[in-house]
Parts: sequence; C-alpha cells; structure tokens
Amino acid sequence: RTAELREASLTDALTGLRNRRYLELRLRDDLRLCLRRFEHSQTPGPDSDLVLMLLDLDHFKQVNDAHGHAAGDAVLVDLAQRLRLVFRETDSLVRWGGEEVLVLVRETSRDDAAELAARVCAAVREQAFDIGFGQTVQVTTSIGFAAFPLDPQQPQAWDWQASLGLADSALYAAKARGRDG
Repeated sequence: RTAELREASLTDALTGLRNRRYLELRLRDDLRLCLRRFEHSQTPGPDSDLVLMLLDLDHFKQVNDAHGHAAGDAVLVDLAQRLRLVFRETDSLVRWGGEEVLVLVRETSRDDAAELAARVCAAVREQAFDIGFGQTVQVTTSIGFAAFPLDPQQPQAWDWQASLGLADSALYAAKARGRDG
C-alpha cells in the first residue's frame, strides 16, 4: 500500500509519465553519477553523457480549442505511449508542463541526440492521433536538447540547469524554424 502511494506521488495521473517530484528525487543521483564518469576518467566512455531533451507539441492549443480537452488528453496519453516505444526503460520521461515533456536520456552519447530527436519527431508525425468518435488529428513536436555536462573538459563549470536552459532555447529555435524538428 505504501509503495503504491509512493508510486502514485511520482507519476502524472493522466499520462503515466513521471512528474516533477520524481525528477527532484532522482536527478541529484543522475547528475552525481554522470559527473563521476567525467571527473575520474581522462577519456570517459562513449555512453557517459546525460542528454536533456525538452519536447513540446506544436499548436497543441488548437487541438483543445477545436476538439475539446478530452481530445487533448487523448493526444497526451497516446504521446506518452509513443515516447515509451522510442526511449529506453532506463530513461526518464517527465511531464514537464501541459504538453511539454522533459526526457533524461541516461548513459548515452551527445553525438546520438540529434538522431534520437529525429526518431521522436517521426514517431509523433507519422501516425495520426485517435481522439475518439472516429476522429484523428495530425500532431507534430518540436524538440530542444543539450548534454550534461555542457563541457566535458570542465564538467563542473555549469550546472544541469544551464543544460536545461540551453535545451529550452534550442526548443524555441526549433519552433522559430518552422516546428516539427
């Protein structure tokens, strides 16, 4: 019973994704482990980075306005399912805001982040979202990402929030460049 309550307190009720409380509890350990890889090795392995990926559904307000909030909820639930198929179980998918998701991609290479982001965009774009009553909507997503540590040569130079800020700026750049990317 206690385990069920704890799990519920760390999970977004609608999507089943993790919530910000989970992130607060888990992130410190993730950052420590990642920093240890860089500080105690001259050449950290190829899968030493922690990639922060921030994604936002494009024009999501239009889905809610045109079809209602139940349709928007259906899109968010389906989005969570699609993301689970792209990311590994060891990665954390966190509902960051209304239609924003923050993904912590653990033990990965920053060099693989662009390809992973492209796979996420394709998973969202390539199949319409079922919103019930025989209706579907096409949705795309914009993604910004950054690696932690920002500078592998000076892993302590910037904190994770600097990486998050950079990912957020990259997200807005993707939106400014036409979205769906």
